[in-house]
Amino acid sequence: HNTQHTVTVEIDNPELSVIVDSQEWRDFKGAAGLHTPVEEDMFHLRGSLAPQLYLRPHETAHIPFKFQSFSAGQLAMV
Repeated sequence: HNTQHTVTVEIDNPELSVIVDSQEWRDFKGAAGLHTPVEEDMFHLRGSLAPQLYLRPHETAHIPFKFQSFSAGQLAMV
């Protein structure tokens, strides 16, 4: 876009979340062998509201997500 935007990341799945802590994102990237920079304090956090980030005109951002589930699903028949 040609204008600045504030983007709110809203997720309605309890097993999916945005990684808002830069150290946690750095740890995940290291475990996955990704060697790209981590932006510190990328998200604006206000209480229990969804994380927001500010984008300048023509700026792109990679938003880190994590999926955490404790359900195994159905077992496949062998």
